[in-house]
Amino acid sequence: MFAKPFRVKSKTQLKTSDKKKLKSDIEKNFAPIAEDELNSVVNIKDEFTLMKIETAEGQICTIYLVGKNPIVFIYGDKMYPTIYFLWQAPNILPSFATFEDVLPRIANGADLMLPGVVVDHTLGVRAYGKLPKDTPVYVNTTVNSAAIAVGKTWLSSEDMYMAARKGKAVEILHYLGDCLHQLSGKISRPNLQPLTKLEGAPTDVAEVANNLDNIHVDATTPEASEYSDVEVKESAKEEVEEPKVTPQEEVDALLKYCFIKSLKTTAKKLDLPCLTNVFYANHILPACPKSKSLDIKKSSFKKLSKFLAFMQEQGVIGVKEQSKGVEAITEINYGHEILRGFKEEFLEEEEEEDADEEEERYEAPAVTDVYCVTAAVLPIFRQYRHEKGVALTSGQVKQVLTEYIKSHDLQHPEQKSVVRLDQSLSNALLELKEKNENPALTWERLMQRCLNKMSKAYCISFPGQEPVLKKGELKPIELSVATRSGNKKVTLVSGLDTFGINLTEFAHKCQVGVAASTTIVTSPDKKGPQVLVQGNQVAFASKLLFDEYKLQKKYVKGAEGAVTKPRKKK
Repeated sequence: MFAKPFRVKSKTQLKTSDKKKLKSDIEKNFAPIAEDELNSVVNIKDEFTLMKIETAEGQICTIYLVGKNPIVFIYGDKMYPTIYFLWQAPNILPSFATFEDVLPRIANGADLMLPGVVVDHTLGVRAYGKLPKDTPVYVNTTVNSAAIAVGKTWLSSEDMYMAARKGKAVEILHYLGDCLHQLSGKISRPNLQPLTKLEGAPTDVAEVANNLDNIHVDATTPEASEYSDVEVKESAKEEVEEPKVTPQEEVDALLKYCFIKSLKTTAKKLDLPCLTNVFYANHILPACPKSKSLDIKKSSFKKLSKFLAFMQEQGVIGVKEQSKGVEAITEINYGHEILRGFKEEFLEEEEEEDADEEEERYEAPAVTDVYCVTAAVLPIFRQYRHEKGVALTSGQVKQVLTEYIKSHDLQHPEQKSVVRLDQSLSNALLELKEKNENPALTWERLMQRCLNKMSKAYCISFPGQEPVLKKGELKPIELSVATRSGNKKVTLVSGLDTFGINLTEFAHKCQVGVAASTTIVTSPDKKGPQVLVQGNQVAFASKLLFDEYKLQKKYVKGAEGAVTKPRKKK
C-alpha cells in the first residue's frame, strides 16, 4: 500500500481537543493497552499532524503523526498502528511470526501466505488462533518480536485451518522500509525478546521455501520468493493460557467441514438450482462423521439461511430466493481456495470407524425369560438340587414339576389332564381358602400357578460376552411423542442402552434419515438417557429398530403410534 511514494492531499496540525479524541480512539481500538505504553507514543504536549494522502493505487488514507513519527493510519473503516507504534506497544494486536530472512520478500511487496505457517497441530481448529476475517494483525520474526509489517487477515482462523495450508494468510498494508515508515527518518528496528519456537517448526529458510508456492505480488514489484512458516500469537495473556475451543465454535467448524466436504463429494456434480433444505438433508448431514452430531441450532449461525448467506459472502456459493421463504443454491464456485485446499481432518477417524463397523456390526442380544426359585416353591425344587434364587426357564420348571408328579404318583388315574396335589404342592400353590380334602389342578393351571409363585427375571446375552442375569421384567425400548414450546413435537426414544445400542450412532442415523436435529437428553422420570429427535419420527425410529437393529417387535413399545403418510389417489 505504501510501497510507492504517495501524494499528500492535506496536512493540518491537531488542537488539544483533537489530540485527546485521537488518544481516546486509540485506546478503544487497541484495548487493552498499558497507560505507560500509550503515553510513550501519544504525549498530548507533542505536536500532532493529520495527513490525508492518496496512494499510487488511488487509495485514500488518513495518517496521524506525533512529531515526525507516524503512529496510526486509517484505511477503509479500520485503524491500524504503524510498526513504530508496535515497537513501543507490541501487545495491542495479534501477531504472526516468521523468519528474519523473509523480511526482504515482504519488502518486495508479497503478502503473507498460508503454505509457510507453522502451527501447533495439537490445538486443532484453534491452531491459527481465534481471529475473524479482516482482523488487523502484524508480522514479526522468531528471533525478534519487533514488528516488520502490518496488515489484515485474509481469512478467518477457522478458514485458514480448513484451507489446508494453501492460499493467503495476511494481506500486507505497511512494512519496514516502505514510504510510510520512511516518514520517521532513520529510526532502526529495536531488538525485542524473541518468541519461543513451536515444536515441529522448520529450522531454516530453505526448508520453509520448499513448502511455498503461488505468492501473489503487485505486477509492478519484483517477483516475491517463498515465505517461512509463521506462528500465531494473539496477546500476552493468550501466550500464557492455551486457547480453548467453545462448544459453539466446535459446531461452527463441524458445519463448515460438512458443507465443504459435501461439495467435494456428493454434491460435486450437483444439478442447480437446488433447494437449500434439500441440499442440507441430502448432502451436508450425510457428510457429518459418525462420531459427531451436527445440530445447526447449536452453532453461531442458528439457521441454515444465515450460514449459507455467510458462505455466499465468502464467494463459495450463490443463493437466490425462488419464492417467499424458499431459497435455492444457484451457483457453486468449485475453484474457490477453501475448496481447493480442503483437508479431511476426520478422514482417518472415519476410516477407523468404518473398519470397526465392518468388524463389529450390531447384533441384537439374545433375551431369555427365566424364573427364580422362591421360598414358597423351595420344598419342591430343592429335591432336584435347585436352591433359592436359582434361575430356570419355563421348560426347566415344567420338567421339575413333571418329575415330581410322576415320582409321587399324583396324576389322576382317570382324568389324565388333572393333577392331585399333595401337602407340598398345596402349601406352595394354593391359597388358604382353596385347600380342601382332595385338592386338584389341571396341568396348565398347575404350571401357571407355579410360575406365578416364582420371581421373574431375564437373562440377556450379547455376542462375545457372558450372559447377564437381571431381576424383574425386561423393559422394552419406548417410543413416545411429546410437545415442546410453540406446539412443536419431538420424538423420545428411551431404553436403547439396555439393548446395547450406541445412542450417538442411533441419533446420527435418525438425523441423517429424517434430516432433523437430534440430541441425547436425560429425563427425570426415566432411567438412563434418551434420544430426542425433532418432529414425530416414530415411524422412522421403529423401522430403524426392526430393519437395521433386527429387534423383535415385543421389545419395542410405541411403534403402533407411528404416523404414516396417506397414499395419494391416482
